[in-house]
Amino acid sequence: MASIHSKGKSHAGIYGDVIQDFDYCVGQIVKTLKAQGIFDNTLIIITSDNGPMVKEGYIDGALEHIGSHDPVGGLRGAKYSLYEGGTRMPFVVSWPKKIKHAFIQNQSFCFMDMLATLADLTKARANKNSFNDSKSAARLFLKAETKAYRQYVITQNNSGDIAMHKGDWKYIPAYKKEPAQLYNLKTDYKEQNNVVKLTNLKSLVQEFEQKVRQLKQ
Repeated sequence: MASIHSKGKSHAGIYGDVIQDFDYCVGQIVKTLKAQGIFDNTLIIITSDNGPMVKEGYIDGALEHIGSHDPVGGLRGAKYSLYEGGTRMPFVVSWPKKIKHAFIQNQSFCFMDMLATLADLTKARANKNSFNDSKSAARLFLKAETKAYRQYVITQNNSGDIAMHKGDWKYIPAYKKEPAQLYNLKTDYKEQNNVVKLTNLKSLVQEFEQKVRQLKQ
């Protein structure tokens, strides 16, 4: 996609220009909603389907012109990866009529649950049989401090390998030539310190492994 308003202005290559254009387009949508008097009761969600991959084989100069910009924000990995750089997405929600004050929700949320969540938030009449695997996380959208809507949140890469989140912990079972990995994302969000072999965390690892076996059955 060619950049319309921001070509060469982002100082972060063609991808940066397109994101700057995207920001402009969101601003125009918000402006129009406000002009129509329906902004306050409109649910807007801005997110992405995966982490960034600046060099995907295209001859577009994206990597050469990215400058000092870090699209993964210091996270490990990128698109296609089980690490946070591949699966942790920006997720911005606006709905002034229901969300009175801005807050940051620190709980993990899985896109698989979007269907049930949006149906719940909007009180839509939905056939529950159409989203058996989807679970509502509506309370996460409306309040910062709330109990977890799932005990475990699962993420997956293109190869079908999984990672499992529980609270601040993230477990990646052994796959291919990679050993099992365990990270505390609260203290190690860059996933640099694999603590899977620590004796005091043995019971937590066993809990994760048991859940993985259940998923494979």
